[in-house]
Formats: sequence, C-alpha cells, structure tokens
Amino acid sequence: MEAKTKFLELKQAWIDAKGNPDLRAKIDSEMDAFIGSLTDEQRKEVIQATDMEFGHLRTEVIDINDTLNVRDLLTDILPMVSVSHLSKKYFDKSASWFYQRMNGNLVHGKPAKFTPDELITLRRALDELSEKFSQTSRQLAV
Repeated sequence: MEAKTKFLELKQAWIDAKGNPDLRAKIDSEMDAFIGSLTDEQRKEVIQATDMEFGHLRTEVIDINDTLNVRDLLTDILPMVSVSHLSKKYFDKSASWFYQRMNGNLVHGKPAKFTPDELITLRRALDELSEKFSQTSRQLAV
C-alpha cells in the first residue's frame, strides 16, 4: 500500500506543478528514482493503481462526451423553446436544473448529467414539441 500512496503523491505533485517546468523536472527525477527502487510486488501495486486511475479517467471522458453531445444537439433548438416550460412540464424541475445537466455543471462536487431515463423523457418531450409545431404548420397551410 505504501508504494501506491507514494506514487499517487508524486503524481499529484506533478499535476500541482503545472506551469513550473523546473519543479516538474525535479518531480520527474523523483518518480524515475522511485520507480527504479520498487520491488516486483510494489510494481504490481503501482500498476494496479494506474489502472484504477485510467479507469476513472475513461469514465470522466465518457461523461464529458455525453454532456457535450447533448449540449451540441440542443444548441439549435433551445433558442426556440422555453427551457423553463420544458423543465417544468416534462421534468417538474427548474430551468437551472436543466442547464446544470446540459452543461455538466458541478453539483455536490460531481458533474451533473441527464440519467438515461431523463434522456428518454427529453426525447419524448422533443418529439411532442415537434408534433405540435407540425400540427400548427399544417393548420396554417393555404
């Protein structure tokens, strides 16, 4: 457990040294020396820790991508509809709740996003609005 902790501390120190190339070079040297001093068992422990870190990063990237996709899809539509009405009628929530999810804002320390059920509700809401626009358009036909 000690090797994993030391590795994570050095990794965080390297991240925190952003913008300071001299400090990063020093931490790189410390990391090289640390890795060189590990036993086979400790190396496995560090590899396991990095695998976990990459797993978390993959999950974060997927979440960010999902948020960006929803936001991109709604970009052209939102100026035409009342987000307040959409949020209240279909989700019984506020417009700020909707925007938090659409933009991936941090809520209680975690990025907010639509759940799969909420995405289904949003799709149904957009389908319903689309049908209402179509009905109104047909009624205006001359």
